[in-house]
Amino acid sequence: MGFDAVWWVPAGRPELVGERVRALAPALGLPRHAEPAAVLARLDAADGRWLLVLDDAAGPGELPGWLRPSTGAGRILVTSRADDWVDTGVVVPLGPLERAESVALLADRLPAVDRAVAGAIAGQLGDHPLALDQAAHRIGQARAPAETYLAALIDRPAVVLGQGEVPGRPGVTAATLWDEPLRRLDADAPAAGELLRLAAHGDASGPLPLRLLVADPEAIGDRELRAAAGDPFDLAGAVADLERSGLAHRDGSAVALHPLVRAAVRADTSPEQADRLVGTLGRMLHTALPEDVIATPDAWPAWRELLPHALAAVEATDPAADTPQTAWLAEHAAAYLTEQGHPEQAEPLAARAVAAHERLDGPDHPDTLTARETHIRAALNADHLAVAGPLAERNATDRERLLGPDHPDTLTSRETLARAYQQAGHLDHATDLFAQNLTDRRRTLGEDHPATLESRHRLGAALDDAGRGDEATRLLRPTLTDRERLLGADHPDTLTTRHQLAATYRRIGATSDAVAHAEPTLTARERVLGPDHPHTLDSRHQLGVTYHQAGRLADATRELDQAFTGREHVLGPHHPRTLDSAHALARTHLKAGRPESAVPLFDQALTGRERVLGPDHSETTETRESLAAAHLAEGRPGEAVIHFERVLDRHERLLGRAHPRAMEARDDLAAHYRDAGQPEAARHHLERQLVARARTDGVADDRTLRTAAGLAEVCRDTGRLAQAVDLSERVHAVRTHSLGPDHPDTRASRTTLADTYRQAGRHTDAAPLYRDALTDAMRDHGPYHPDAIRARRALTDATQHQGADRPPRPERPPTAETGHSRFSP
Repeated sequence: MGFDAVWWVPAGRPELVGERVRALAPALGLPRHAEPAAVLARLDAADGRWLLVLDDAAGPGELPGWLRPSTGAGRILVTSRADDWVDTGVVVPLGPLERAESVALLADRLPAVDRAVAGAIAGQLGDHPLALDQAAHRIGQARAPAETYLAALIDRPAVVLGQGEVPGRPGVTAATLWDEPLRRLDADAPAAGELLRLAAHGDASGPLPLRLLVADPEAIGDRELRAAAGDPFDLAGAVADLERSGLAHRDGSAVALHPLVRAAVRADTSPEQADRLVGTLGRMLHTALPEDVIATPDAWPAWRELLPHALAAVEATDPAADTPQTAWLAEHAAAYLTEQGHPEQAEPLAARAVAAHERLDGPDHPDTLTARETHIRAALNADHLAVAGPLAERNATDRERLLGPDHPDTLTSRETLARAYQQAGHLDHATDLFAQNLTDRRRTLGEDHPATLESRHRLGAALDDAGRGDEATRLLRPTLTDRERLLGADHPDTLTTRHQLAATYRRIGATSDAVAHAEPTLTARERVLGPDHPHTLDSRHQLGVTYHQAGRLADATRELDQAFTGREHVLGPHHPRTLDSAHALARTHLKAGRPESAVPLFDQALTGRERVLGPDHSETTETRESLAAAHLAEGRPGEAVIHFERVLDRHERLLGRAHPRAMEARDDLAAHYRDAGQPEAARHHLERQLVARARTDGVADDRTLRTAAGLAEVCRDTGRLAQAVDLSERVHAVRTHSLGPDHPDTRASRTTLADTYRQAGRHTDAAPLYRDALTDAMRDHGPYHPDAIRARRALTDATQHQGADRPPRPERPPTAETGHSRFSP
């Protein structure tokens, strides 16, 4: 819609509106002192389309009486923070711009701006149009890159927002835009002003629920707001006053405000007042939030909603000035975060709660020991054993000293200590302590007490970790039955036992039983905990690896892909469990014949495990071996042997050259080098392997002889015929001595020795061996058997060339590293 004339009038000060409209008079052929109403009448009489914008009007009652709607094609547009314009005209609510609109506004003012930078500026300014306009003018005036402005805005927001001015509003900036409304609100509606300041000191990412105020009005320090909170109608009135100010709005049953308003309110609040507001917020949260968090799903919705405000109250308080309320909030927020699978975020909160309780209550107070227990649980779940272990030992000792050996809290701490032993790999200590705790809980609490059931579950899990799967299932099966009976089938503890039983069944090879427990566990955890809860993702991963074991590779791929994606999103790409899912998904792709899909996942898992667990960790090594296998399946042996070399190096350094795993890795590496057409590299490892085998297994052991035979073959391939002859002679001699001349392996080594003699030009030595082979083949199989035909042809060739025997060529001596490869029978 086009207009012939547009006139913009600041309306924040009603007494000046008439003067600013009167300024139009000369342009319309009227005297300068003409009345504003005459100006509007002349505009209507001109028979044109005109627009009068009255910007930032306080409310309908503040407009001059002479202002009337146009009788012609004119329009009056009023912008205002107040919302009570319904009886005045058509009301169009406006919120912040959409991000795309914000970027377009900046790009219109600054054509060269990078759109990503424009989006970041818009995000910092909450997409507020006036602030965006001020930013564009400030960047243009300074002739500075938008990136420089963005960095300053992030670094010094209060300073940057106070520079320049909002276009069309002389003397007003995005930092002072709300000063006058704030002043009026505090003066005219103090309860609403206090509510606004309270909301501004909550979490910046969400609105402040009004139910916090009514949960315990006595927790509110301000007299006016306390009185309003005690009466639902008065509280609704305070919220309405706040909305009329344009500084905040009702969002359902909560109060929300723009980020720039929040910043302005906080800047307008003294430090002492801010401390009082944070204290009020802490007391209200303490009243509204449930005490019991662990394994209590009914408590989680309240914590999910109010956690951001609880964290804001804690973060706004100096740790040295923690109150009982902030200590409680830190401790219980940590418990909730641990329960929801975020122990890394929980641990510093729990540590802070312990420090606060030690200062407020003393190191031996029961609340201090309870907070320490929360800290230990968070550290254990974060796998920070260096922190959790000593604290668990200390807490168990302190509680036994202060409460006695049979107190329920003492038994809880002893169980936590057993968990620390289990995670550290001290499985004997862990199972003994779990068993002792189970006995004590049965005696003091009874067989069906939830804590006794927890001890039964923990002991079963520890037995499974110790490789005692049959004992574990005998304990876990009745525990699951009892938890279903006493807690319900969907209780988190019941689902934890079902999950553990599924894992134990899988490890002992009872795959069908494992699937039967893993499938309903995943379904229930999705329903109770949500699809993205870490425990749900654990169950999805478990079901995926169980399907893999059952040979249901399509199902395994589906579940593991979802588990990997979910863990990557919830836990992060480098979390150990995310890497477990990457490895498991890669294994499934490899087994299904998709090495091209397996390799990048193995690569990701290897890189992550090297960083998180270390390059020599057993799980890192397992991934490296699997990645090598995937490269082989892709037909890239050169990529594979690099990893096989690393595996061998790790085994030799940590386990010793003669360790079975080092021997196996060396055999594999030599075989891969031979397959890759690199006989020299294979010879190096076979020589070392022969020395190790002879020392460890003895020269007559079949593995030693197979290594020697393999080395002889490589020597033949590389022209080291004298070494090949020597090795073949000794293999044949040992086998003749230990197995007898008619054993198939002895006959095979005889043929190999004869072939080596012939290749070395020693036909005279080869002929009798071929003659013996022919005799045996004729006797065992007859003259037309392939073995007889081959031996006859070889004997004929050797006999024909007996006169052409040649002396052996000199060879390079063995290296100092490998020593001489010969061995004695």
